[in-house]
Amino acid sequence: FVTGIRQNSAYHTNIGLVNASQFSSTQFRVKLFQGATQIGADKVTDPFAPLQAVQQPLTGLFPTANYPLGNGNNLWIQVSQENSSPTSDANANGCPTGCPGFFAYGSLLDNTTNDATTLEPQYFKSLSDAQLACLFPAQGQTVTCKSTPQFHRAVTHH
Repeated sequence: FVTGIRQNSAYHTNIGLVNASQFSSTQFRVKLFQGATQIGADKVTDPFAPLQAVQQPLTGLFPTANYPLGNGNNLWIQVSQENSSPTSDANANGCPTGCPGFFAYGSLLDNTTNDATTLEPQYFKSLSDAQLACLFPAQGQTVTCKSTPQFHRAVTHH
C-alpha cells in the first residue's frame, strides 16, 4: 500500500506500477481509500508486459471518483497483483510460474512549484530479513532468491 496521497487544489498524485518479472505478464488491482473507507470501484489494469512500468495520475486511475475528494487528505491505495501468466521462456529460465513480482509507488506533486516527493510503498505484514535482502540487497551483496538469477545492487542511495 502507498500512503500520503493527496488530490486537492494544492497537490496531486501520480501512481507508478511496475511488473518486476521478466518472465510473466500480469494485472494489478488498485483500490483507493480515504481513511478506512474505500472510495470508487477497484481499478484492474490491462495486462502489463514483462518489466513494463507505467505512471499515471490518480485521476486517470479513478476517473469516476468525485474530485476533489473531501479535503484531499488521508488518501491511500492498496495494490495487489493478479492473473500472472508465464512467458514462453519462463520454465527454461527456472521460473515455471513466471516468478511474478511488482513494485508500486506514488509521486506527490506540488501544484504551484511542480516539486515532487516520492511516496514509497509499505507492506501489510513484516518481511523477513531474507525477503528484504531479495528486494533491497546491500551494495556489493549477492542474493539468491527462490532459485532466481542473482541480483547485485550497484548503487547506494542516501
